[in-house]
Amino acid sequence: ASNCDSGLAGYQLFDQLNDPNKLVVLIAEGCSTVTQSLNAITKHFEIIQFSFLSTAPLLLDRSQYPFYYQILPSDNGLNPPRASLLKQFGWNRAVILLADAFTRNAHDLVDQARERNISVKLMYILDDDAFDMKGVLKKVKADDYRIIFLLLFAGTARKIVCS
Repeated sequence: ASNCDSGLAGYQLFDQLNDPNKLVVLIAEGCSTVTQSLNAITKHFEIIQFSFLSTAPLLLDRSQYPFYYQILPSDNGLNPPRASLLKQFGWNRAVILLADAFTRNAHDLVDQARERNISVKLMYILDDDAFDMKGVLKKVKADDYRIIFLLLFAGTARKIVCS
């Protein structure tokens, strides 16, 4: 396991490529960023790569990821039901707290919500010790947002929820 470290995952992959036993299939990491990095190598060796957890919409681009298969729907595939739930319960505004890696997914959710006349605000979160997580939560509370989507990596999400 690489613990979401693309450099370590690349090193481990090169170790496997130098092994006399031919690598045919790679079970990808749970981090989409690592899956994307490894694909830059595996596609040249035509190694099939699949993942149970990497769900970045970018991974669905067959021209970039021809040997990648995901078991779960992409993050964008979850946005129509998310927006429909907002509509179903009469929630007409929400906020998304997100990291840069989830920007494409967040904008898709905003578009899905807009089609249903729901306002969704984006607030970017930095996974940095100097970043004021409590300040973000105060802003969310001051703006009276009751529906909050977290499009963050697990560690950052825990910091927000536990603040």
